[in-house]
Amino acid sequence: LKCAFSVRAPPSGPRTALVGLYPSEFLALVSCPRVPIERRRAYAIGVYMYLRPGELAALRWEDIDLTRGLVAVRRSRLRDGSDSSRKMGRARPPHAIEITLLPLLRAMAEQPHGEHVVTGLPRAAALATTLREDLRLAGCMRAELHTCASDPPRLWMTMHDLRTTGITWMAVRGDEPLRIMARAGHGEMASTLGYVSRAALVGQAYGAPFPELPADLQSATRSATPTPPHGETGRRGRYHTDAREGQERDRPADSAEGEPYTRRPSTSKPAIPGDGDDSGSRFATAQRARLHALLNEAGRAVDDGDEPGL
Repeated sequence: LKCAFSVRAPPSGPRTALVGLYPSEFLALVSCPRVPIERRRAYAIGVYMYLRPGELAALRWEDIDLTRGLVAVRRSRLRDGSDSSRKMGRARPPHAIEITLLPLLRAMAEQPHGEHVVTGLPRAAALATTLREDLRLAGCMRAELHTCASDPPRLWMTMHDLRTTGITWMAVRGDEPLRIMARAGHGEMASTLGYVSRAALVGQAYGAPFPELPADLQSATRSATPTPPHGETGRRGRYHTDAREGQERDRPADSAEGEPYTRRPSTSKPAIPGDGDDSGSRFATAQRARLHALLNEAGRAVDDGDEPGL
């Protein structure tokens, strides 16, 4: 044990560079109609409240005082799906909500809602992948958002970088470091000064932090399920065209919106066995005849219970 205590820890490597969104990229993301409105709202709240992913998922309406424009971050989402204050560390007192976020929160509060403010997010393991896919849909293809680097070390965009974006914007706006530290819930000033030093390097072309949010985010209508660009692949390979989008494409011109209709079969691909009156039985008969011929050549009798082969 004495020897173990005398062993020094290996030196830590260089810190990973921060990744965040420019105001123009953020507006493109939250304005993209191909991204579901629930996720666009979550991205806006995550940036404008500087929340960690677990804090964003656990945020409740009881934590928000819309009358006074205050929010208290009290809990975080655990890996088992429960909300707890055990992982919060340093207590974060109620602080003012960004003025440009208040109209969205008030509109959401007037709509039917549950206990939590944010809904529609995927499971924790898929948050980063989903965010980057939504950025691609919005046309935000800057290399720093989608690729990693080793020199200097940099990770691609993750859900935690929405918080990074919001804290950086406060520093770019010129907020006092103590104000940033309190709002972000930093335990040490050194963490806050890292954002301040980064903000000192940006130029006039950076953009105005915390811009007004698109008006359509306040709508109660859900956006359509997104269809990724042609040829884009995800964890399971190539995406398929959204079924509802395909139905609208095949809707006859004289059919009114919302009326039932019969979908026209596509002529660009062969018919699927079983899609018709007797195509399935004809397919099975042909396959059984082929099996008979193959097995007869091998000198084996065919039982009626055998399934037709390919």
